[in-house]
Amino acid sequence: MNIAQPVTPEDAFGESWRQQLLARLAAERAYLLLQYRGLNEDTLTQIPASGDLTFKDVLLHVAAWDAFHTEKISLVRHDRAAALQPLTPESLNRRNAILAEQFQAIPLEQALATCLKERAGFLAELKLVSNEALHRRFTTPSGKRERLRTWARWRFLHDMNHASELETWRSKQPPDVGPGYLLRAIFNATRKEFLTLVDLIPTDEHITRPVCGVWGLKDLVGHLTDWEHVGLDGLRQLAAGHTPEFDYEIPDFDTFNNKNAAARSAQSWAEVWADFTSTRQAFTDLFDHLSPEALTRPIPTPWGSTISAYVWVLVWAGHEHEHAIDVRSSLALRNWPRRLTKHS
Repeated sequence: MNIAQPVTPEDAFGESWRQQLLARLAAERAYLLLQYRGLNEDTLTQIPASGDLTFKDVLLHVAAWDAFHTEKISLVRHDRAAALQPLTPESLNRRNAILAEQFQAIPLEQALATCLKERAGFLAELKLVSNEALHRRFTTPSGKRERLRTWARWRFLHDMNHASELETWRSKQPPDVGPGYLLRAIFNATRKEFLTLVDLIPTDEHITRPVCGVWGLKDLVGHLTDWEHVGLDGLRQLAAGHTPEFDYEIPDFDTFNNKNAAARSAQSWAEVWADFTSTRQAFTDLFDHLSPEALTRPIPTPWGSTISAYVWVLVWAGHEHEHAIDVRSSLALRNWPRRLTKHS
């Protein structure tokens, strides 16, 4: 794993390593969920897209393996490594086959809830593991030498592999309006992707260190917030049952961006961050009250196009993902999730 900035030998596998691990876990999970965008429920539940697995099956598959590794880490953390069961290629295939059979009767919304729950459980268990224990070698009952950090890395590599398969399949599909609950999960995942990157930048560099062109992190957070204010404007009108109309235009993105960045230049980090968090809270509060029908409503945007309300919400998730990529580039974190491909 690449180290974002020079660290001492003592810290090479310390807190900075853990923070980067958490950022990678969040990034790969966000990219996996982003592959669910613009697909309707029938497509997500009926058509194999990752080997024999449907999109719904993938949610349950990654959830099951998160739960499996949560249990394994807990055993080691409680000095019960002797209770670990060996995982052979045969037992792996058998386990996946049993899981696939169990997936059939589970509806999509429950599959998503299970996926979110098991990842939260995995992260909670990982948080209880000390930095020293994360990297310490131990011996499994089969005699194999292992480290918990290896199991943790498998979780993001697993997401990455399935995301790649889903991306290849979905790139050939026409865009559609997907379920609102999945859109909400995507929205949350890209925010977490960005937040875990904030933790990689020292507090005293939040203003001074460039992370997106000449912008520092404070500038970038303000930029995300300014655009989410536009999103919030449209969402308020949608929530009131209206087709959004805007009394302003944004024909030139650079002019809009530069004007807002200048207006925020004198603000403190605390002021910008407070606006960032409160705007997102207002956005999600409104989103949670939208009906499925509202997501199909057309919206004439301030930049001159017309899109569905579903895509309107998706724009801000995609925007945050794009700038997470900029931050990773500034930290020299390579081979992480890339920019989104379009529907062909």
